[in-house]
Amino acid sequence: MLRIFYLLTLCWLLTACASTCIETKEVVELEPCIYTVYAHANNHFGNQWNTSRDIAISKANAFCERKGKRALVTHMKKTYRTDITFRCLSGDDPALQKSVKN
Repeated sequence: MLRIFYLLTLCWLLTACASTCIETKEVVELEPCIYTVYAHANNHFGNQWNTSRDIAISKANAFCERKGKRALVTHMKKTYRTDITFRCLSGDDPALQKSVKN
Protein backbone atom coordinates (compact mmCIF):
# COMPACT_ATOMS: atom_id res chain seq x y z
CA MET A 1 0.00 0.00 0.00
CA LEU A 2 2.82 2.37 0.90
CA ARG A 3 4.61 1.62 -2.38
CA ILE A 4 1.48 2.50 -4.32
CA PHE A 5 1.32 5.82 -2.47
CA TYR A 6 4.95 6.62 -3.33
CA LEU A 7 4.44 5.58 -6.94
CA LEU A 8 1.34 7.76 -7.25
CA THR A 9 3.16 10.65 -5.58
CA LEU A 10 6.04 10.32 -8.01
CA CYS A 11 3.66 10.17 -10.99
CA TRP A 12 1.85 13.25 -9.71
CA LEU A 13 5.13 15.11 -9.31
CA LEU A 14 6.26 14.23 -12.80
CA THR A 15 2.94 15.28 -14.29
CA ALA A 16 2.42 18.44 -12.25
CA CYS A 17 5.96 19.64 -12.71
CA ALA A 18 6.41 19.02 -16.41
CA SER A 19 7.72 22.55 -16.87
CA THR A 20 10.02 22.35 -13.84
CA CYS A 21 13.78 22.27 -13.85
CA ILE A 22 14.82 19.87 -11.07
CA GLU A 23 18.27 19.41 -9.61
CA THR A 24 18.97 16.67 -7.08
CA LYS A 25 21.99 15.09 -5.49
CA GLU A 26 22.46 11.44 -4.76
CA VAL A 27 22.08 10.30 -1.19
CA VAL A 28 25.26 10.77 0.85
CA GLU A 29 26.09 9.04 4.14
CA LEU A 30 27.07 11.68 6.72
CA GLU A 31 27.91 9.18 9.44
CA PRO A 32 26.90 5.59 10.06
CA CYS A 33 23.15 5.24 9.42
CA ILE A 34 22.59 8.99 8.87
CA TYR A 35 22.11 10.25 5.32
CA THR A 36 21.45 13.49 3.47
CA VAL A 37 19.99 14.45 0.12
CA TYR A 38 18.90 17.71 -1.48
CA ALA A 39 16.60 18.79 -4.25
CA HIS A 40 16.09 22.14 -5.96
CA ALA A 41 13.11 22.84 -8.19
CA ASN A 42 12.69 25.93 -10.30
CA ASN A 43 9.22 26.12 -11.79
CA HIS A 44 6.65 28.61 -12.95
CA PHE A 45 4.00 27.78 -10.35
CA GLY A 46 5.66 29.50 -7.37
CA ASN A 47 5.79 26.35 -5.25
CA GLN A 48 9.45 25.51 -5.68
CA TRP A 49 9.99 24.60 -2.04
CA ASN A 50 7.02 22.23 -1.87
CA THR A 51 8.17 20.52 -5.05
CA SER A 52 11.79 20.23 -3.94
CA ARG A 53 10.68 18.97 -0.50
CA ASP A 54 8.53 16.24 -2.07
CA ILE A 55 11.34 15.17 -4.40
CA ALA A 56 13.93 15.04 -1.61
CA ILE A 57 11.61 12.97 0.59
CA SER A 58 10.84 10.64 -2.32
CA LYS A 59 14.56 10.09 -2.88
CA ALA A 60 15.05 9.31 0.82
CA ASN A 61 12.10 6.89 0.80
CA ALA A 62 13.37 5.13 -2.32
CA PHE A 63 16.88 4.84 -0.86
CA CYS A 64 15.59 3.27 2.36
CA GLU A 65 13.15 0.98 0.53
CA ARG A 66 16.08 -0.53 -1.37
CA LYS A 67 17.47 -1.48 2.04
CA GLY A 68 14.11 -2.93 3.14
CA LYS A 69 13.57 -0.04 5.56
CA ARG A 70 11.61 3.20 5.90
CA ALA A 71 12.92 6.75 5.97
CA LEU A 72 12.65 8.96 9.05
CA VAL A 73 13.41 12.60 8.26
CA THR A 74 15.32 14.04 11.20
CA HIS A 75 16.07 17.52 9.83
CA MET A 76 14.84 19.66 6.96
CA LYS A 77 16.41 22.93 5.86
CA LYS A 78 14.68 25.28 3.45
CA THR A 79 16.80 27.71 1.46
CA TYR A 80 16.83 28.02 -2.32
CA ARG A 81 16.66 24.23 -2.18
CA THR A 82 15.50 21.61 0.30
CA ASP A 83 18.14 19.72 2.28
CA ILE A 84 16.99 16.79 4.39
CA THR A 85 18.80 14.55 6.82
CA PHE A 86 17.28 11.15 7.45
CA ARG A 87 17.77 7.68 8.89
CA CYS A 88 16.65 4.33 7.48
CA LEU A 89 14.76 2.35 10.11
CA SER A 90 12.96 -0.97 10.18
CA GLY A 91 9.19 -0.65 9.86
CA ASP A 92 8.57 -1.62 13.48
CA ASP A 93 11.06 0.87 14.95
CA PRO A 94 9.41 2.89 17.76
CA ALA A 95 10.84 6.14 16.35
CA LEU A 96 8.75 5.67 13.19
CA GLN A 97 5.61 5.02 15.19
CA LYS A 98 6.25 8.15 17.26
CA SER A 99 6.78 10.30 14.17
CA VAL A 100 3.45 9.16 12.70
CA LYS A 101 1.59 10.23 15.86
CA ASN A 102 3.19 13.71 15.93
